[in-house]
Amino acid sequence: MKTILNFKLLLTALLLTASISACKKNDQPFTEAKVINAGAVAADGCGWVIRIGDTNYSPTNLADQFKETELKVSIRYQTLSSKFQCGWGQQITEIKLVDIKKR
Repeated sequence: MKTILNFKLLLTALLLTASISACKKNDQPFTEAKVINAGAVAADGCGWVIRIGDTNYSPTNLADQFKETELKVSIRYQTLSSKFQCGWGQQITEIKLVDIKKR
Protein backbone atom coordinates (compact mmCIF):
# COMPACT_ATOMS: atom_id res chain seq x y z
CA MET A 1 0.00 0.00 0.00
CA LYS A 2 2.81 2.36 0.94
CA THR A 3 4.60 1.58 -2.36
CA ILE A 4 1.52 2.54 -4.38
CA LEU A 5 1.23 5.83 -2.48
CA ASN A 6 4.92 6.61 -3.09
CA PHE A 7 4.50 5.80 -6.79
CA LYS A 8 1.48 8.13 -7.05
CA LEU A 9 3.39 10.93 -5.33
CA LEU A 10 6.38 10.46 -7.62
CA LEU A 11 4.15 10.40 -10.71
CA THR A 12 2.34 13.55 -9.58
CA ALA A 13 5.66 15.34 -8.98
CA LEU A 14 6.95 14.35 -12.42
CA LEU A 15 3.77 15.52 -14.16
CA LEU A 16 3.84 18.82 -12.27
CA THR A 17 7.49 19.39 -13.23
CA ALA A 18 6.78 18.59 -16.88
CA SER A 19 3.83 20.98 -17.06
CA ILE A 20 5.79 23.82 -15.45
CA SER A 21 8.62 23.27 -17.93
CA ALA A 22 6.22 23.31 -20.86
CA CYS A 23 4.85 26.70 -19.79
CA LYS A 24 8.28 28.30 -19.44
CA LYS A 25 8.42 31.74 -21.04
CA ASN A 26 10.75 32.21 -24.02
CA ASP A 27 13.79 34.01 -22.60
CA GLN A 28 15.46 34.59 -25.97
CA PRO A 29 15.78 38.34 -26.59
CA PHE A 30 14.42 39.94 -29.75
CA THR A 31 16.91 40.49 -32.59
CA GLU A 32 16.62 43.45 -34.93
CA ALA A 33 16.35 42.40 -38.57
CA LYS A 34 15.01 43.39 -41.99
CA VAL A 35 12.72 41.56 -44.37
CA ILE A 36 14.21 41.64 -47.88
CA ASN A 37 12.78 40.54 -51.23
CA ALA A 38 15.80 38.83 -52.81
CA GLY A 39 14.02 38.15 -56.12
CA ALA A 40 11.76 35.42 -57.39
CA VAL A 41 13.14 31.92 -56.85
CA ALA A 42 11.94 30.97 -60.35
CA ALA A 43 14.21 33.68 -61.76
CA ASP A 44 17.30 32.58 -59.77
CA GLY A 45 16.50 34.81 -56.80
CA CYS A 46 16.24 33.71 -53.18
CA GLY A 47 12.70 34.84 -52.37
CA TRP A 48 11.94 36.51 -49.06
CA VAL A 49 14.86 36.54 -46.67
CA ILE A 50 15.52 37.88 -43.20
CA ARG A 51 18.69 39.96 -42.96
CA ILE A 52 20.43 40.10 -39.61
CA GLY A 53 23.48 42.34 -39.85
CA ASP A 54 25.14 41.35 -43.13
CA THR A 55 23.78 37.79 -43.19
CA ASN A 56 20.65 36.58 -45.00
CA TYR A 57 18.52 33.73 -43.66
CA SER A 58 15.65 31.93 -45.34
CA PRO A 59 12.59 31.89 -43.04
CA THR A 60 10.49 28.73 -43.25
CA ASN A 61 7.38 30.43 -41.88
CA LEU A 62 7.27 34.12 -42.83
CA ALA A 63 3.63 35.29 -42.81
CA ASP A 64 2.37 37.26 -45.81
CA GLN A 65 1.71 40.32 -43.65
CA PHE A 66 5.48 40.71 -43.19
CA LYS A 67 6.41 40.33 -46.86
CA GLU A 68 7.32 43.96 -47.38
CA THR A 69 10.70 45.03 -48.80
CA GLU A 70 13.03 46.69 -46.30
CA LEU A 71 10.54 46.11 -43.47
CA LYS A 72 12.28 46.55 -40.12
CA VAL A 73 11.28 43.84 -37.66
CA SER A 74 12.23 42.40 -34.31
CA ILE A 75 12.37 38.61 -34.25
CA ARG A 76 12.95 35.60 -32.08
CA TYR A 77 14.10 32.65 -34.13
CA GLN A 78 15.66 29.21 -34.18
CA THR A 79 18.50 28.45 -36.57
CA LEU A 80 17.85 25.21 -38.44
CA SER A 81 20.45 22.81 -39.78
CA SER A 82 18.81 22.85 -43.22
CA LYS A 83 19.82 25.09 -46.11
CA PHE A 84 17.64 26.73 -48.76
CA GLN A 85 19.19 26.46 -52.22
CA CYS A 86 18.53 29.38 -54.53
CA GLY A 87 20.14 31.52 -57.20
CA TRP A 88 23.17 30.00 -58.85
CA GLY A 89 23.73 27.27 -56.26
CA GLN A 90 23.68 29.66 -53.29
CA GLN A 91 22.73 28.04 -49.99
CA ILE A 92 21.14 30.09 -47.25
CA THR A 93 20.70 28.86 -43.69
CA GLU A 94 17.04 28.38 -42.83
CA ILE A 95 15.44 29.77 -39.70
CA LYS A 96 12.11 29.19 -37.98
CA LEU A 97 10.52 32.40 -36.72
CA VAL A 98 9.32 31.97 -33.14
CA ASP A 99 8.04 35.54 -32.85
CA ILE A 100 8.07 38.55 -35.16
CA LYS A 101 6.84 42.12 -34.83
CA LYS A 102 7.23 45.31 -36.84
CA ARG A 103 9.54 47.96 -35.40
